[in-house]
Amino acid sequence: MNWEKFKTFILVFLALSSISLTGIFMYETTGLEKDFNLNEFNFPTIIIDADAITHPQGLFVNFGGDSYTAFFFDEEFLWEKIHGTLGKFITEESLIRVDERRFTSNSKERSIKIVYDTPVPLGEYFGDGFNQELMVDEILMPLLGRNYILIRSGEAYYQHMLILDDEIKEAVKALENEEYRVFRTIEDRFSIQTVLEENGIETGINTTLIPSSEITDVPFYKMALVEEELNSQVMEGYVKKIFGDDLSFVKRMTDYDGTIIYMTNFGKQVLSFSSEGLIRYTDNAMGDKDGGTTPDYRDDLQTAWDFIQYFEEGIEGIRLARHEVTSQGSLFTFAHSLAGTPIYYKGDLEGQALEVRVEKGKVVAYQSNYRRRYEEFRVSQFYGSAETFSRIFDKNFSVFSDNFRSDNESGFSRDTQVYVFQLLSAIEDFRFEYFVDTTVNTTTVIPAWQITIGNFTYHIDIYQGTLLHVGEGQDRGLE
Repeated sequence: MNWEKFKTFILVFLALSSISLTGIFMYETTGLEKDFNLNEFNFPTIIIDADAITHPQGLFVNFGGDSYTAFFFDEEFLWEKIHGTLGKFITEESLIRVDERRFTSNSKERSIKIVYDTPVPLGEYFGDGFNQELMVDEILMPLLGRNYILIRSGEAYYQHMLILDDEIKEAVKALENEEYRVFRTIEDRFSIQTVLEENGIETGINTTLIPSSEITDVPFYKMALVEEELNSQVMEGYVKKIFGDDLSFVKRMTDYDGTIIYMTNFGKQVLSFSSEGLIRYTDNAMGDKDGGTTPDYRDDLQTAWDFIQYFEEGIEGIRLARHEVTSQGSLFTFAHSLAGTPIYYKGDLEGQALEVRVEKGKVVAYQSNYRRRYEEFRVSQFYGSAETFSRIFDKNFSVFSDNFRSDNESGFSRDTQVYVFQLLSAIEDFRFEYFVDTTVNTTTVIPAWQITIGNFTYHIDIYQGTLLHVGEGQDRGLE
């Protein structure tokens, strides 16, 4: 073979090698994208008991007149009886539109009100074939032989025919004969509508319930972290759940703040672990795929739940805190709970335990705090009596007022009675939660009232009446 022929052979060999290597690379990267499509893994599907995670934030029982009791944290015995009744004797044809007055007038009589943290689709709650778009905020069950329930969906009200179970009526009678926490509506307590209308200010009836008797039986808890460190072995377990056992094509790097990042598929799939224990996963590769499914509450919730059970194996004590419909799917926020009550964490995820974004039927974003999984809670102490609503309002009036003024233009001085009543009428929500401040070195879990006034939400120590936290609007972690 002469030199010219040898050079020709080498050039042909190199060209063929280049083509072969290109083919191999293309094959590997194509396979890589498929191998790391988390949504094609066979998750261990656990059919959701929707009520187990879509739990009411409270049950409110009216014994007649203006006397209520509220169950924020120990309502299980009554809720079990109610839940078994709601699905009975209901047909689509029985759903009729009614006005707010019917809902309000029935709520003043002997009844049970069920209030949800996040609106629940009527169709998913009462069964297949129902209105899939009607979202349930509250359910009112009259106890005086009305044979119907009333539903609030935003500003709209509906009536459903239903025969109430006698066991529920008997349970309410038993409650009435025991010592219970007394709550009253803000309107009944302060006659707000009368005062404001006398001064030419039109307003609706504020039916938000506030405590009017002593509360003495709510414990503080101490929190202990069983396993604090998100070590390399734990991280590797999470990484393999996302990317599989072969990590040859997974790139690992450390960010300037200590966050450890794993990525593949040209950076479209990323799993990161912060030094504070925050875990984040994003799958932007899904945006390259056409098709997908139309957003559906139950299917999206099932997809989110399957992911959580797979990724956070063995996790317990979480409940759905918020559901937001997005342009292509759903954002689900789950909260940790203690004795059936949500825990609000100040810091890290700012109140949330887990967030899952589902688009086109696939999980595209997820975040959680690893350390929150490994906490133990023990009752530490009981105090005497909780602060009254009036004392809480007085102690925090200045911050309430400043934020209220930033939301509204008012011609009244903060010293006038009318202005105070305007502020009281703006209270939209009053509920019980546990509160943990992760920004300071503390192990105390504080019982707190969460109060919503306009665009601001306040957490206030039940016993001290002191302000723990102010939040504006709805915090979002997965934008």
